[in-house]
Amino acid sequence: MSLLFREGSDIYTNGSLWDVITFNAIKGRIALVLWFINARYQQTIALFIAGILIGRSRIYKDPDKMVYWSKKLLPYAICWFLLFYMIVWTLPVFGLENYAQRAGIGLFKTYGNLGMMMTYICGFTILYHTTIRGYSILDKLAAVGRMSVTNYMAQSIIGITIFYGLGLGMANQTYLVCLLIGLLLVSFQIWYSNWHFQRYYYGPMEWLWRTLTWFKRIPMKRR
Repeated sequence: MSLLFREGSDIYTNGSLWDVITFNAIKGRIALVLWFINARYQQTIALFIAGILIGRSRIYKDPDKMVYWSKKLLPYAICWFLLFYMIVWTLPVFGLENYAQRAGIGLFKTYGNLGMMMTYICGFTILYHTTIRGYSILDKLAAVGRMSVTNYMAQSIIGITIFYGLGLGMANQTYLVCLLIGLLLVSFQIWYSNWHFQRYYYGPMEWLWRTLTWFKRIPMKRR
């Protein structure tokens, strides 16, 4: 799998459009499946379970309960996250680099990511429901989620244009430059999403998805 990722990284950084298409058509699919099996399926199952438990409990209907349980779970989530990431970080110290590459990414880091997820959920819930400023800031993110498919695809297209070799080829820039580009893009998408929903009911791709699902004309522009 690591060989496929290295080959893909070189193609994405230096290859042409045709190189990218041919790699993604076969080897890219294989790398994606292997990556999912080795490092992602546990997280996907956990996300489904967390969603089912939250949905069945209907806790999201009561802000007070959301805040109460978020405060209860937050310390455990942080400890869980730190525990498994400390294992990942300390494995190389004991000369277990090869084991760290296999189990650190495929097992310990996966469990650590679950703790990170719960930390984010609990932290944002507490911030949103207990501070006035939380409402004003986080409400701006709601529009981004409402057109998440559009934003996801836009990020992919813009990212390819900026970082791939077939575009501006900026993949070899420093982490700071890449971070600043990412923050600029996210800031633009937050602004655009809020501007868009002042004029339309759905994001472009969300509207197309609904139209194709129901096979009928769905109003998009607000009156």
